[in-house]
Amino acid sequence: MGTWGRGILQDDLASDVYSEFMDAYNKGDECSAISSRLLIEYGASPNELDEDFVPFWLALAKALWECGALDEQTASVCRQIVRDSLGLEGWGELDTGDRLKRAATVSRFVESLSIPRVKPRARRRKMLRPPIYKVGDCLAIRDADGMYTASLVTGARFVNTTDGVNFLWALQYYSFEKPTLGVFTEAGLLWLTHGNWGGKLCGHWCFTTHHKRDAGAIECIGNVSRTQLPSLPEAYSDWLSNSQQARLQAVIGFIDPPKRESISWLKLIANKFL
Repeated sequence: MGTWGRGILQDDLASDVYSEFMDAYNKGDECSAISSRLLIEYGASPNELDEDFVPFWLALAKALWECGALDEQTASVCRQIVRDSLGLEGWGELDTGDRLKRAATVSRFVESLSIPRVKPRARRRKMLRPPIYKVGDCLAIRDADGMYTASLVTGARFVNTTDGVNFLWALQYYSFEKPTLGVFTEAGLLWLTHGNWGGKLCGHWCFTTHHKRDAGAIECIGNVSRTQLPSLPEAYSDWLSNSQQARLQAVIGFIDPPKRESISWLKLIANKFL
């Protein structure tokens, strides 16, 4: 399991249920509607309490209590969990320390549910972080040695309701001179043959949330309109990754597309090479 511990939410199932509940709550959904939806989604039933669903009920109770909407049915299920010592099978023998500590944690939590929260949790609006750049933006990226590389933005989207990403293709450029717009229309894509890359294209999605730390090294020098764009793989990395790869590839030399003549970026797109 990715999440494991004695805490109520230190369990993958519990963490998922709690996160889903709070995401819906912050969007404005009613607590009763969220609970009903989660019961159906996870196949949980208060009438047939299964050991495997103990984390589900504890997480649901925690979310409802924090929002000031804990219902008697959920509270009753939690009391049954304590009364029947459910959900402790994976915590060792009856008298082991971990099992006793987990049982005590659950017991204290369920007892706390009997005291309503003084002030229900406020709904938290998520900050919208749109993509930084537009499709066609030409990025000159300067590394710590003062060398410039070139990356072309060919994708801009949201990966969820709040987080924007941009796709950057690296071009065959590594120089002390800042790239001109001509570089972004004539330079070929960067093929990686150093290390174990084996002739793969260099490109990936970058999150808006990670842009601030690298913004000082990135300059948008213009925009080149495109009528056709290559398909984009689901690869993610940081904003300076293309620059680092261009530097490493420049050491052994840039290469043309494998088994293809050297063609410009515009022709590459027009021919639907990718």
